[in-house]
Amino acid sequence: MRLNLGSGRQPIPGWINIDVLPLGGVDIVGDAGAVLGTFAPETVTEIFTSHMIEHLNPGEWFALLREMVRVLRPGGTLTIECPDVKRVCECFVADTLGLRWTWWHHCLYGDPNNGGAQPQGFTIMRLRDELEAAGLRITRSIPWGDNQPEGASVAVKYNLRVEAVKP
Repeated sequence: MRLNLGSGRQPIPGWINIDVLPLGGVDIVGDAGAVLGTFAPETVTEIFTSHMIEHLNPGEWFALLREMVRVLRPGGTLTIECPDVKRVCECFVADTLGLRWTWWHHCLYGDPNNGGAQPQGFTIMRLRDELEAAGLRITRSIPWGDNQPEGASVAVKYNLRVEAVKP
């Protein structure tokens, strides 16, 4: 079983797509942690989440992390993509694109008027440390901005991706 948590408007065909909003392609509408609580332990082979965890407060994040580890089978993988708050702050200060009070401000704080507040930020080091403390083994971590082709959208230049496996 493969889960896409916080699928939003980007469901993955062949996966179970879970989101708090009833958007097209969402298979299960609900809070990701509560939905995971309905799955038996060690029944999921893969979990993917993109741009969801930064919208959780720290208590919700740690509860979700515990649930993800609980439902993953040994050998199961977890892939997390989210903004790299260090990179976003560097871009905010440098403001080479003239986007300080629009795009970079949004990346730091989200849009609380549109359900998109971002109460916390992640760096590769923080995410790696927390996944390892939860018992996962990091297999790959990528600061996306370092791996993008010339001309890539500004949106991808501030993200990070961490891949982990449950031993």
